[in-house]
Amino acid sequence: MKRVLVAIHFSEQSLVVFKYAMKLAQYFGSTVDLAHVLPLSQISGESGKYFDQIRAERLQNIKLSAR
Repeated sequence: MKRVLVAIHFSEQSLVVFKYAMKLAQYFGSTVDLAHVLPLSQISGESGKYFDQIRAERLQNIKLSAR
C-alpha cells in the first residue's frame, strides 16, 4: 500500500480516522493524503476572503492532533 486517502471534515470522528490512517501508513511505509470538500457557497462571496485563514487553522489543528 503506497498511499492512504482520508476524507476529513474536521469533526472529532474524522480526526480519530486520521490518526488511525497515520498509524496504518506508518506500518506500511505509506503516505497519507487528506481530502476535504467544501460547498462552493462556503468559499465564495463574503466567506471566500476567510477561506485561507480557516484552512490554515484547520491544518494546524490536524498537525497538533497527529502528535
